[in-house]
Amino acid sequence: MSKLPLGIIAMLGVGIGAFVLSKRSKDTIETQQPPVITPPVITPTPTPVTQTPVIEDPIIVAPIIRDEILTISSIDVFGFIGKKYVNKPIKFFSNTNTSIGVLTYDWDFGDGAISSGTTKQYTSHTYANEGQYKVILTVTNNFGESVTKSKIITISPNPVKEGDVTSKVLAQPNSVLIRLTNNHSDDLTGSFTVKVTGANTKTFSSITHINGKQSIEIIIDGLNSGYNQFNIDFKPNGSSKDVVIDDNETIFIYDLIVEDTPNVPVVVVDDSCKLSNEVQSILFQLDTVLNAPTWFITGNVKDIRECNISEEVFINSYYTLLSSGVITAK
Repeated sequence: MSKLPLGIIAMLGVGIGAFVLSKRSKDTIETQQPPVITPPVITPTPTPVTQTPVIEDPIIVAPIIRDEILTISSIDVFGFIGKKYVNKPIKFFSNTNTSIGVLTYDWDFGDGAISSGTTKQYTSHTYANEGQYKVILTVTNNFGESVTKSKIITISPNPVKEGDVTSKVLAQPNSVLIRLTNNHSDDLTGSFTVKVTGANTKTFSSITHINGKQSIEIIIDGLNSGYNQFNIDFKPNGSSKDVVIDDNETIFIYDLIVEDTPNVPVVVVDDSCKLSNEVQSILFQLDTVLNAPTWFITGNVKDIRECNISEEVFINSYYTLLSSGVITAK
């Protein structure tokens, strides 16, 4: 029998042993599996991301290009064809190209009054005094543009109208006293005409001047006694219109009584009671040429002679009774 080399025997031994070990523990290995180890879940930590800011292009606003510029072509005054008067509202209108943005209007009326910040093209103003005034208008739009324009206007005194002059006719012996009162604030110069019909038929004319808010008295004498109607006209210079109202009065004219005529009652006036010429004239007529009720003689006439009532009350009572026919001529 041949001998195997020692190295081969060693190898064979190792192989047989391994086989036997493998065979012996096969069942054990098959029945005893090693435990399953679940590996831990590792959540990765996120790496912070640095965002790069986005730089936007700047917005460029194109300038507004306008074909027009802000202008005031005129300041118009409307509602008046001729003169403009004190204490009468005057309307102003700004003739402006309103398409140039939102507009505001600042008015300076030249008399110390202003109107600021209005968005209306029109306004009104009343002047208290006559004269020339410079009206200045400034218009501003929402683009910061502004423009100014001015206008000179002339304010005249109030026109004279019917009723600005009143008249009163007071009878005197063979004459009348006509009182003209100027109720207007301005002086008036004009033609004065009186037409008398009835016991007398005459016309008197003259040029007269009456200061503002004052009266003048005109005496027309040489009249016959009797009832006369007086029609009074006053026409201011430059006008053909009569401005007197209540200018038709019927007055009884009495004759002048000579002092030595017998049986002429004498008007007794207390020295301490001073009566106006008008009241004395009425008392004289009541004593000489007029018939009045007894109650008026013993009442109003007695009271006025003793200064127990005002002259205004007495005069009004007298003319009321005379115009209603209670007091009549003898």
